[in-house]
Amino acid sequence: MLPLFSPTVLLFVSLSLISLLIFLLCAIILEGKFLYPSLLTKWLVKKKKYEGMDEQLAISDTVFGVDDHVFIESSSQQIVLPQEEQQTKALLDLSIQLNKDIYSLEKVCSETLEFLLSYISAYRCTIFVPAPSADSLTIQEISTLELKAVSFFDKLVSVDNTSVENKCNIHTSLIGQAYRSGKKIEMNLTSILSRLQERNRTATSTNPDTHLFSFYDPLYTTQSNTHVFVNNLKENETEKDSLKACFLLIVPFVHSNQAEAIMEVRGFENFEPSQILFIERTGYLLATLLAGRRTLFQQLKSTMKQVIVWHNAAEMNLKAEMIQKEIEQLKYLQKELISDLHDARKLNKENTDKLLVLTMQNELLADLVKDLRVRESELLHALLKKEQQLKACYKYKPHDN
Repeated sequence: MLPLFSPTVLLFVSLSLISLLIFLLCAIILEGKFLYPSLLTKWLVKKKKYEGMDEQLAISDTVFGVDDHVFIESSSQQIVLPQEEQQTKALLDLSIQLNKDIYSLEKVCSETLEFLLSYISAYRCTIFVPAPSADSLTIQEISTLELKAVSFFDKLVSVDNTSVENKCNIHTSLIGQAYRSGKKIEMNLTSILSRLQERNRTATSTNPDTHLFSFYDPLYTTQSNTHVFVNNLKENETEKDSLKACFLLIVPFVHSNQAEAIMEVRGFENFEPSQILFIERTGYLLATLLAGRRTLFQQLKSTMKQVIVWHNAAEMNLKAEMIQKEIEQLKYLQKELISDLHDARKLNKENTDKLLVLTMQNELLADLVKDLRVRESELLHALLKKEQQLKACYKYKPHDN
């Protein structure tokens, strides 16, 4: 029996693992080749979708919030949605791509919109998300949505180069209503366009080239009055010839019962349930990413606060250590001063004792000097008395001749 970690066993295990990896790699390559639709196929389907589209201008897209022109006719052919397995794989690829660009709202929204444009038919799409400052706000504090991605006829357009309202108040708009409720909204704008066209016909007598209408845009506000100019309409057009259906779909991208983004889609044909379901699935993916992004930013903010607290605490600890060292130095100096004071007191005591001795000696010397002076006085007095006696004796002594 071979040992468990013998070279032969290890070689066999290594070859088995390499074979398994090669098999899995081939399976992944073949699956991607046969299941994932190529970009060329998507482009051809989209091109065929709009072949023969009548580019006659029906109404300025200022009605819908932009200055680009709206083409009013489209072919009846629908873009075929991918199968369930293809959807899952495509969404997985999209998820991987979005996670790479998680720090850029514009990029993830544009990539999501570009992905959806490959599978749905719409002449205008927009994606709104909470303002960037909302990363630091709670859900209840969010009041404004910002435009992050917009497309016209399956082509992405820069947000800065369009007149679509780039901000939307969630309390005074239809988009805001969908954001707050978390429920999709479907509308048929054909009747609105019909009323606009009827007003156009009644105004031809005053100015046949330019006509002024009043229109309430349901997307951005329910109060403001938007004036719409319609130019170069054919005089002999009938409503059947000039007016095509216009459908509006507003889908909130919901995660955990909370809308993280809003997608507004406008098309010439009614949206199929499968299309709406695919948009919702893609929206759930984006909403999950945005929710994770907001949570990540909140965690980063909390972490930054903790780091700042730790940094301040470290600085305080450093200052405390410095103060402690200074206190220790002061204590050492105080101890030295106390020792010097004791030495000074001891020396002072010694000097005091010496001074006392000197004082006593001085007193003794003073007494001695006093005694000496008294003795000197007595001696002088005795000497003077003796001298007087000698003088007296010398005075009465007979003198020799």
